[in-house]
Amino acid sequence: MKVRSRNVLVTAALVMLAAGAAFAAGPGADSPITNWMTQPVTSIAQKVRSNAIFITLMVLPYFLLPQAILFYCIFKFREGGGRKPATFHENLKLEVFWTVIPALTLVVLAYPSYHLLKLIENPPPADERIGIVGH
Repeated sequence: MKVRSRNVLVTAALVMLAAGAAFAAGPGADSPITNWMTQPVTSIAQKVRSNAIFITLMVLPYFLLPQAILFYCIFKFREGGGRKPATFHENLKLEVFWTVIPALTLVVLAYPSYHLLKLIENPPPADERIGIVGH
């Protein structure tokens, strides 16, 4: 078996193993991977959960894109083939791009988070009253 074919098979097996682990329900779990996120009861808890999911989706490309670029570079620029190394240096447009885009993402994440923190500090008055009678 060629080395490349073996690498593809090992990678596919690892991806399937990771997917299986992600969707495997633990003992007594109702849902596969989100069983740590309980069902919110109050409106503030629902907003906190929505904000957590929003933040996760916004930062997910920053976790996945570097890994994809890493794998691309590993296979594209591996040793052999008589290639010469690249000689470029200091790409100002690229440096500005990869500084401004994450900064804008942080601004987008800060706005709803700030309003949520203000809501948590000053919660609305409760609609229900609990009466306790002691004997």
